[in-house]
Amino acid sequence: MAGGELWLGYGEWSGSVPVSSVSVIVVHLGRDGVLLDGTPDAPGRVLLAADATRGTGMLAIGASRSLLAWSEGWNTVRAALFDNGALTGASQLPSAFTSIVPTSLGGLSGPSRSIVMAGDTGQALLAGWLDNEQSGATPSDRVMFSLFYSRYVAR
Repeated sequence: MAGGELWLGYGEWSGSVPVSSVSVIVVHLGRDGVLLDGTPDAPGRVLLAADATRGTGMLAIGASRSLLAWSEGWNTVRAALFDNGALTGASQLPSAFTSIVPTSLGGLSGPSRSIVMAGDTGQALLAGWLDNEQSGATPSDRVMFSLFYSRYVAR
C-alpha cells in the first residue's frame, strides 16, 4: 500500500536457468484486486528490462519519490530514485543509478549480494540486502541496509 493505493512489484524471468534474464515490473491494482493498468497478458509497467546479470528488484514507494533497488552480477547492489509519476508511465525512470555496493575488483571476490527488501520509513526510503560470505570461517551472513533521504534545500 502506498498513499491509499495498492502496488505490486515483481521480477519476471525469461530464458533458461541458469542463464535467465530478469525484468522488474510494477502493477497498479484496485483495492478489490482489479488490474488498473496494462492487460492480464502484459500487466503494469516494466521498470527494468530483462538483463541476464540482474537479480530480482525491490520497490519502495514514498509519498512523492520511489526507490527501485536490485542486485546485479555476483556482488553489486544498485538503486534508482525516481518521481512517482514513473510508476504509471507519466514520466521516465532515470537512466542513472547509484551503485550502493559496487562490484569488487577481481570479479567473484567478496560476498555475494541479493536484495531482500525495500520500504518507506516515512522519512527516508530503505533498501536491504543479504551479504553471503560464502565461507565457513564466518559465523553467519549479514543483512545490510542503506537509507535514501530527500535532499534538503536551505531557503
